[in-house]
This record gives sequence, C-alpha cells and structure tokens, in this order.
Amino acid sequence: MIREVNEDEYEQLMSLYCQLHETSVPEYKGKTKELWQRLVSNPDYAQQLAEGLVLADGTHCLPAEILPVLNTDRMAVICLHEGKYHQVRRMLAAVGNHVEQLQRVAIGNLFLPAKS
Repeated sequence: MIREVNEDEYEQLMSLYCQLHETSVPEYKGKTKELWQRLVSNPDYAQQLAEGLVLADGTHCLPAEILPVLNTDRMAVICLHEGKYHQVRRMLAAVGNHVEQLQRVAIGNLFLPAKS
C-alpha cells in the first residue's frame, strides 16, 4: 500500500536510508578486519600500507590503516576503504608478511558480534 508521508516521517525515512546506505556500501566508511599474521608486526608495514601499494600484478590498493592489538605480537586490526579480491592477504604478502587468519569485525560504524 502506498500512502503519503508527512515531513517528520520523510525525515525519518531519509535518515534510515542514509544509515542503510553507509552500511551497505562499505567503501563509504571502511571495512575493519582483525588478522593474525605469521611474522611479528613491523612499523614499516604500517607506513607502507598507509601510503597505498601497487601489488606484483599491477593492482593499485588505496591506503589502509593497520594497528597492532595491544599485548600481542602477531595480531592486528586493518581498515580498508575498498574490497579487492583477497586484498588484505595480498597487501600483507607485498610487505613481506603472511596472514594466518582473517575475520571481518566491522563495516563502517556497524560492529559485528564476536564469534564465540
């Protein structure tokens, strides 16, 4: 059933639409992933990823932010603003590391429930 909406309803609908758009288009706010890497975190990795990379196959990757998780030496959190095929694994390989395990933890401002 289609009906006219008043101004308040219109504002609420538009607000909801914008929120849905932000979460359905992750590049808008970024995708955050938690990863476990084979080698200990190196500050040089963070700088290289922050500048963006060109992978061996010529793929250009936008800058990404990677932060080590406190009290661990192999766990980190990375935030991307694009979603290319196996991008995190390929980017870490390009800086000389290897991703052992990878899990998405957030899309934009929406944090996903922790897996138990």
